[in-house]
Amino acid sequence: MPGKSLGLTIPTRISHPVINDYLDALDTVLDAFVADIEPLITPDEINVNATFDFNEQDADNISKAIFTALSGLPTSGSQAIFWYAGELYARDNAGNNVQLTSGGALNAAAVGGIGGDYASAGADASYVSSSQSFLFKDEAQQFALMEMGDIYLKENTGGVLNPFILQSPPSLGASQTLRMMDAVPTSGNDGIVWAAYVGATRVAQLKHTGADAAPGFALQTNENITLSGTGKIKHGNYTDEIHASDGVVAAGSPSYAAGAWAGTSGDIVAIPIRVRVGREIKSIAVRAYKTGVGTTNHELRSITDGAVTSLKSTNHSGTGGWHTVSMASINHIVASGEKIYYRWTPSSAGEQLEGLQVVYAQG
Repeated sequence: MPGKSLGLTIPTRISHPVINDYLDALDTVLDAFVADIEPLITPDEINVNATFDFNEQDADNISKAIFTALSGLPTSGSQAIFWYAGELYARDNAGNNVQLTSGGALNAAAVGGIGGDYASAGADASYVSSSQSFLFKDEAQQFALMEMGDIYLKENTGGVLNPFILQSPPSLGASQTLRMMDAVPTSGNDGIVWAAYVGATRVAQLKHTGADAAPGFALQTNENITLSGTGKIKHGNYTDEIHASDGVVAAGSPSYAAGAWAGTSGDIVAIPIRVRVGREIKSIAVRAYKTGVGTTNHELRSITDGAVTSLKSTNHSGTGGWHTVSMASINHIVASGEKIYYRWTPSSAGEQLEGLQVVYAQG
């Protein structure tokens, strides 16, 4: 039988021609069985009724391996491949049953991959080394939509740790769309820089206007900018020119003529500075004429319900002539009910006050 010795022992030749002829014939039959008959044994003639041990040899030149599904997952043994519940499994050296297939595709969930309809729809997730880009495409091989939580954007370099975070508002009442500009605006043309949608309806937009030499931005028609609390629109600093003619006599008898106040010791001129509540006064520059005698005082004051506060004061003495007196770093934010004015106190006859410049923080 295949795989089992017949247990035959060929007798020793003796000096008998007939017996020796029979022994020669038996040798011929046995050689033919081993060489020609045994290799032709069919699978039907083999009944494997126990574990078939290959003795650490290969199963060579096989067409395919056909498995019979197990009724349950193995609980013992290792280093095995088997079929269970319609899927292919491997049992590793530690005795873990690892599912290799799922629903006609590789079991991506086993390696933390993409599940859902990814395989059945024919979607694609790939990486392109030339552009260092991950691509996500749908079943039509068009770029797919993505749903996720916060997006942490980082510069494409290894040394940047802090991300730029794109985040949805909490408890969003309805879906909204933030769309970039349709095209980069070119010289002399308009372009939508930012637009917000509720569904398919555009509810707000910021538009680049490039129709003139000084392009700016415009809101959608009939839209407003609404600020709350202490918010303000800022645009750096700007300067107001205040003419001496706005001044009034606060003491003495100074005179106004030819665009300037003229005064002497004991005279005082006050010039109101009209500024809205919440605006910050940064600095003041006064244009005046000094005779070179005595000390002239320049002061910025506020008054609220009759209470006067000095915000900035400086004295000027020395060489005469036209000069500019600067009062910097005032940084005073005008409060509700507060009135601001400039106060000029000359020291000798012939001094003049022409006006002042007030620098505000735009807001």
